[in-house]
Amino acid sequence: MATLDLSTPTDGHKVTVTPDEDAADKTARLAQEAKDATVRRLKEIVLFFVALVGVVLLLAGCAWIAFGMRMDDKGFHLLSAPSADDRKWAMSILTAGIGGLIGYLVKGSSK
Repeated sequence: MATLDLSTPTDGHKVTVTPDEDAADKTARLAQEAKDATVRRLKEIVLFFVALVGVVLLLAGCAWIAFGMRMDDKGFHLLSAPSADDRKWAMSILTAGIGGLIGYLVKGSSK
């Protein structure tokens, strides 16, 4: 009779040892895994939308400063001109944010 060495399985084979699981344990484990997955997805969605709102507010604020907007009772108006320093940092942040969004969209469509 040939012996089989389990410490070095042959190519293309994998050896696993798992305990027997009765139906009640399997049902409980699957229910718990489903709950964990639901909580994980909900947490990821909430985190995504919080980050999205933060980025949108940041970019909107930078655009507001970069293009010299102001608001009064008659609506939105352009200011005479924002300072050069304010315009520089606001445009830098806008460029980085728009570049990040384009990178995300291009990466997402290449899959």
